[in-house]
Amino acid sequence: MGEHHFGVGRGRIKASVAKRIDAIAQRHGADFVWANVPGQGPSYWFSCPNFGAPHDGQRARAVWKALDDAGLATGAGLADTCFVPRRHAA
Repeated sequence: MGEHHFGVGRGRIKASVAKRIDAIAQRHGADFVWANVPGQGPSYWFSCPNFGAPHDGQRARAVWKALDDAGLATGAGLADTCFVPRRHAA
């Protein structure tokens, strides 16, 4: 089955904000990973089980919508620095 990654980006995220993002992601069956990757610097991404299309895209959009609704999609700087799934597509 493997893992599906989405929302990959670079940049610093405050620990308190990262914890809020992770709590929202976990409600949708995903984890928010943020780390200082050697040779790459501060990076983050979402990870979840890979169920293939259309399930992976639906999960990514659900996480992104929940972050947007919570004011965290742009407030944390995510929208400026990472891949953003197509917004609210069915």
